[in-house]
Amino acid sequence: NYREEVSLSDLARQLHFSKKHTARLVLKHTGQTFTQALTAQRMTIARHLAATTSMSLGEIACYVGYQSYSGFWKAYRKSSHQ
Repeated sequence: NYREEVSLSDLARQLHFSKKHTARLVLKHTGQTFTQALTAQRMTIARHLAATTSMSLGEIACYVGYQSYSGFWKAYRKSSHQ
């Protein structure tokens, strides 16, 4: 659900786990915090869309779940330099 506004609490509720347990599971299985894993997923999709479609970065930002273009742009630039 990377396209939705999603939080660790939402995921924990869906899994019927505590927030703390969910955070540990995400870290164990991805090597990243929930926020890092969500951002990485969004940026992977964003880079793919930028390379393979004619969508503008603003359209891509909305598509991958960002409410703010500036927040998307900051994450996009950071992910491109890693």
